[in-house]
Amino acid sequence: MTTTTVDSAIDPGKERLVFDWNKMRSHPAFNPLALALAGIILCFWPLLQGLPKLWFDKQNEYFSHGPLIPFMVIAIIWNWWPKLRNIPVKKFWPAILFMIPGLWLFRTGVATDIDLATSISFVYVTLCAVWLLLGMRWMWSLFIPIGFTLFMLPSFPQSMI
Repeated sequence: MTTTTVDSAIDPGKERLVFDWNKMRSHPAFNPLALALAGIILCFWPLLQGLPKLWFDKQNEYFSHGPLIPFMVIAIIWNWWPKLRNIPVKKFWPAILFMIPGLWLFRTGVATDIDLATSISFVYVTLCAVWLLLGMRWMWSLFIPIGFTLFMLPSFPQSMI
């Protein structure tokens, strides 16, 4: 008697993804990416700390879908991973110069309380970090999942909606 997994029964040619933490940690890009993620969280903390209040506001349920977006982004990347993992990692150090306008936009958005500026700068700086650490092909490949995070952020003034 043979046993088959659900994945192989649906698509026999599909490779099953297995999460291997040790293999992931041993990749040369892991430490720089972890550091960049920590830096983005620290830099954009003024934006990120207000998200739960925005998402769970009983008076305005417009952003109530917000908590689902990170899980959807992870699902998209997980689904695309068999193709993504074959893209070579090519660091591009000049991308740091492209991050500067995004960080300036964020600082300006925080100082003037313009949510659209802070949200766009979050996505822009995240894309620049991917470009810096992984390369242009990675940045373009992850453009849709990273750009999708705009739907969880305070993008447009409520008066426009």
